[in-house]
Parts: sequence; C-alpha cells; structure tokens
Amino acid sequence: MVIIRKALLRDLPKIVRTLRPEDRAELRLNHVTALSALRKGFCQGAHIYLAVTKTDHPIALFGTAPQGGGIGTIWMVATTALPSYQKALQNVTQEWLLRLAEEGGYHTLSNLLDSRNDTHLRWVERQGFSVVPLKLQGHLYYHIFWRVRKRQGGAYV
Repeated sequence: MVIIRKALLRDLPKIVRTLRPEDRAELRLNHVTALSALRKGFCQGAHIYLAVTKTDHPIALFGTAPQGGGIGTIWMVATTALPSYQKALQNVTQEWLLRLAEEGGYHTLSNLLDSRNDTHLRWVERQGFSVVPLKLQGHLYYHIFWRVRKRQGGAYV
C-alpha cells in the first residue's frame, strides 16, 4: 500500500539517507548535494509530495516547479524502498500527474533525465510522456520528456 501526502522539510534527511544510487548520481550531475537539491524545491514554492508506506517510510518524493507559460518541471527521486512498492506507486501515478498539473496551472509537464536512470525512463514512458534522447554535456546523454494535457471545451484534462 502506498500513501501520498504533502512532503515536509523534516522528511528530507530520511529520504537522502535512503536515496537510490541512480537518483543520487543524477542529482550530483548538478554539482549539488542531494539535500540541497531537494531543499531547493521547497524554497521555489513547488508542489511537493511524498509517497510513503503505511508506516510512513519514504518511497518517492515528487513534485513540480514552474517554468513559465503554463509549463511545469516535473521531477521524482526514489528511495531504496521503490522496488517493493513500484507497482502500487504506478497505480496512483496518473491521478497525481493530473493533480500536479492542475495545482500548478500547467498544460505541459516536462523535464530532463539522465539516460542511465532506466527506472525513471521506463516510468515516464509508461505514463504517456513523449521521450527524445538528447546529448547535452560532453559524453553524457539525457532524455527530454514532456506530456501535454488535452483540451476539452475550455478546460485541460
């Protein structure tokens, strides 16, 4: 069972201690510590949530931050507990993608991910994001991914 709740600053130390090595490496590409990178989201007024077990053990931290023009940067980092809860997390993802887009007023969610992060690449593909490989820094390869909400009448769905 996965429970989604608002993330709190006090959750960050436990998340950082149990962060998946792939996510820690990806955060390190930005030349910042995992803790400072995650803390930055709280300072930017991002919408941030935490997936936890029924005993409140962190599974994944995710959220959005504004890019402007109705576009939001979506992101997620996971803990080493993810493999045990991956299917349960997948089951609630679509609902939360829509909720994050609505909360931020975004018609498009997008971001980059390190091509070596296979778990997150599979996740964005399963969630209906368009994905394109991109070479950005020397020998490092990324994927840019995005998902546009459909417009029905005057509203995005």
